[in-house]
Amino acid sequence: MNSIARTGLDIKVAFESGFKRKTLPVSRHEDIQDNIPIVTVHAPSDSDKVPHQIWFKRLLRAVAKYIYRLLKPAVRPIAFRVRRYLIDGLRQEIQQEIQRASAATAQEIQQEIQRASAATAQEIQQEIQTASAATAQEIQQEIQRASAATAQEIQQEIQTASAATAQEIQQEIQTASAATAQEIQQEIQTASAATAQEIQQEIQTASAATAQEIQQEIQTASAATAQEIQRASASTLASFQLLRGDLLSRLDLIEIYTAGAARKIAINCGAGEVLVRTQVGFLLCAASDHALLSCLLDTGELERGTRILIQKYLRPGDVYVDVGANVGMHTLAAARAMQGQGKIIAFEPFEPTMRMLEKSIWMNGFSKMTEIHQAAVSNTAGHKQLFIGATSGHHSLFPLEPSPNNAQGPMEVTSVRLDGVIASGQRIDLMKIDAEGAELEVIEGGTSLIAGNPDIALIVEFGSSHLRRIGSTPSQWFASFSQLGLDCRVINHESGALECWSLDELEQTESVNLFFARAESAAWGRLS
Repeated sequence: MNSIARTGLDIKVAFESGFKRKTLPVSRHEDIQDNIPIVTVHAPSDSDKVPHQIWFKRLLRAVAKYIYRLLKPAVRPIAFRVRRYLIDGLRQEIQQEIQRASAATAQEIQQEIQRASAATAQEIQQEIQTASAATAQEIQQEIQRASAATAQEIQQEIQTASAATAQEIQQEIQTASAATAQEIQQEIQTASAATAQEIQQEIQTASAATAQEIQQEIQTASAATAQEIQRASASTLASFQLLRGDLLSRLDLIEIYTAGAARKIAINCGAGEVLVRTQVGFLLCAASDHALLSCLLDTGELERGTRILIQKYLRPGDVYVDVGANVGMHTLAAARAMQGQGKIIAFEPFEPTMRMLEKSIWMNGFSKMTEIHQAAVSNTAGHKQLFIGATSGHHSLFPLEPSPNNAQGPMEVTSVRLDGVIASGQRIDLMKIDAEGAELEVIEGGTSLIAGNPDIALIVEFGSSHLRRIGSTPSQWFASFSQLGLDCRVINHESGALECWSLDELEQTESVNLFFARAESAAWGRLS
């Protein structure tokens, strides 16, 4: 007989068995009616007990449900705690694995950035070497061509002068000889009646005179030839000197243009960023900031005079504060002047510009000495509206004049006070403030800091357009600095030299950078 091995509960078999047990009594009852003479006595079957089992199960379910409801408030928190205890180790392992994966990913990204930076630097170096070699070869060829042409011109001039002089002498001798012979012939014919002695004397006299005239003519011609040669030599020498001076000036221009061409490097780094080589190092700026890009590619810098003054003023170990750092042109100039030794505290509220500033500082190797804050400096701490200008250097806390290039609306930025960010007692040697009209608010928020540094020097932008936007006058503006005991000079925009201007001259200028320091401060001595 075949046997069926079951390893678990078979629902189908259970339902079929139950159905058969329920239908079994009915079938037997129908058989009895069909066969009335047959009397059959059945013993009680298991199916008669089914109602009792169902009732008992229902009773047990009700009891179990009631017990579950009683125990649920106590058992459920315990179950949750047990589950949390059991999965806590698994959660920690998952977090550790995530941290390890993040660290490995960060290390790979750092290595990739270093490899890309090294490749970019190598390409730039090769490009500079190629341009320098080509320029040197062109200069050498130009010098050789100019020297050969000059020598050829001098040689031709000498040959022409010598040939002309010799021809003139020959013609003069021939003319003089012909004239003398003709005179002698006429004299002989005229004095035919004279004696032979007179004729002989006349001939001798004429011959002597002729010889003397010829000798004088030769001497005169020789002197004239010598003078002509001297004049030709002097003229040739003067022409050569002029040519040499012109050639040297052209070579100087070639050198200047070559240096400028080698400096004009712009690399598209993607993500809307362009890498530009400037006077102070490599700088990142926005690809959409066309005004800034054109200026950097043309001159290699911004505000040349201010950059020169910063590099002349700062020394290794100094502390420099840059309020309104923008893309970091003056920040890099200060870092190079301090030779990487000292401290720089920079503030830039616009996040995209601040991110590029961080990258530029890192690329040039000054990250350790530079502290960057993404905040606008003002006289209150909190939040302010930043109005976006046409270029990154024109963002302001005050509304700007309408322009097609600054269609972007204002954005909210964090504002801080200098006295709240920089520790009390911190030495500061130089502070640059370029806040597009908010300069007085910056000074007001750093009064204690400025008062605590008697030798501090300030570089502050003064602009008539800024004063009109904030509703102030030049007299009121300068009075705020005078209250702190600060005197000012104008920074020459090309040389960086300090100049004295009248208030009328300052009111007529659109924008100029000023140098402030106390009269007895040692800051003036640094620039002498």
